[in-house]
Amino acid sequence: MKKLLSSLFLLLLIFVGTQQAKAMKYDQAINQSKPIAIFVYAPWADGGSSIFEDMALILGFGDKIIPETRESPFGAICEETTQRHLEELDAFFIDHMVDIEEILHQMVDSGGIKPGKYTCLDNVRIWKYEG
Repeated sequence: MKKLLSSLFLLLLIFVGTQQAKAMKYDQAINQSKPIAIFVYAPWADGGSSIFEDMALILGFGDKIIPETRESPFGAICEETTQRHLEELDAFFIDHMVDIEEILHQMVDSGGIKPGKYTCLDNVRIWKYEG
């Protein structure tokens, strides 16, 4: 709840405290006489965690996280082989995000998703569970 409230407060500050933004190049921005604010939100800086840390904990690789990297602004990382595996999984999720979303939406009425194989035709995109 605290994380949600801090996120909402940050969004409120962004919407209330800024005027309509105009995109500009860096050299234009530094020649402006008006102050410029850049908002960056990193969930792990507010007590949250990084994507790879979350994935490692969900998959049971919490003991593979390198403790010194937990406070890194880039997020925690794991030992080399585990980190490579997590990066491959992340790439798979990104490449198949639409497929995963379609399966979730189509299978919600039939009792949800189950472990197994799902197939569809490329031109139809109606998924079938094959077990």
